[in-house]
Amino acid sequence: MSLILRGLSYLITPALLLLSCNSQAAPINLGVAQNYSGFFFADVSAASDIEGRLAIGGNLTNGFDIGYRNPVNSQLPSLVVGGDINIQHGTIYNGPQQQLDTNAGIGPASAYWLEQNQVNYGTVYYGGNVTAHSWSNGNYLYQPDYIDFNAAYHYLSALSDTLINEQTNGQAEYKWSQWFLTGDGVSDLLVFDLGDINNISNLVFSNIKQGATIVINSHASDITLAGYHGNNTAISDDIQGQYRDRILFNFSQATQLQLNTFVNGSILAPNAAVTGTGHIEGTLIGQSLSASANGSMLEIGYEPFSGNLPGNQTAASVTSPSSFALFTLGLLLPLWRTRRSKTAEPLQR
Repeated sequence: MSLILRGLSYLITPALLLLSCNSQAAPINLGVAQNYSGFFFADVSAASDIEGRLAIGGNLTNGFDIGYRNPVNSQLPSLVVGGDINIQHGTIYNGPQQQLDTNAGIGPASAYWLEQNQVNYGTVYYGGNVTAHSWSNGNYLYQPDYIDFNAAYHYLSALSDTLINEQTNGQAEYKWSQWFLTGDGVSDLLVFDLGDINNISNLVFSNIKQGATIVINSHASDITLAGYHGNNTAISDDIQGQYRDRILFNFSQATQLQLNTFVNGSILAPNAAVTGTGHIEGTLIGQSLSASANGSMLEIGYEPFSGNLPGNQTAASVTSPSSFALFTLGLLLPLWRTRRSKTAEPLQR
């Protein structure tokens, strides 16, 4: 009985945060990952820098700047590492010293408080051993249970699986080397399905309701984001730039993910080993993060995923009871069997 209840806890919450097959929708909640720019379940070995907070379930084996765009006076740790920390360069920050909007600009060039050394230093929570240079300026605290990464993995995997099966209400058409994504103009949650295409580039949006949340699903196992994904400016005249806090790329089946361009939007890819040479303005959720084959490293910007929809809708008021029951029954038995067959399920898939 306890296994069944535990399985329900992993599945019910993501299901309640989505709507069934109609134009209304409840907020998409990334759970504990909501407060992080980067959230990874295994090791992180390389990044150009992380502008917001970073959470790592495994080990951090290389250093880089973290947290300089955190909100002013944030009380949360800038870095959480479930395993060991071994860094020889980079600094752990916690936003600027003065009151300002850290998300008014994009990229390190406009973070003048960093260039003028008007930044606070951040707190690091860790669960293993620490080897760090003296000038990292972070406050290191042993907090091995601050994040339950196994529970987070189950939650986010269930959310990703739910989204990949969500009924599409937007039209996706590939022509002239572009993806034309056309909404219905009325839905608060727009879902596009790109099939198993593994090279995603040059998205062109149209007929999107103001304030809508956009989910872009791909079923491919090896995905590359390249080409044009919106302007790299704070004030953008394209939809992907304007909706960067409401776009969620969902790659539930991806085991490899390369980001080789400037990307506006968040990415949910809980099983993917991530590499790249570009920059993402949003939350990036993956299995691991490392350098590309040529040594290039990805930069993760600061753009918290919103996912909240207009009005005062709640999950209880908008979720179809019948569709929720079918979803729960359909997914509960396989999960119960999996958990019954082994006491500890590994993070790596």
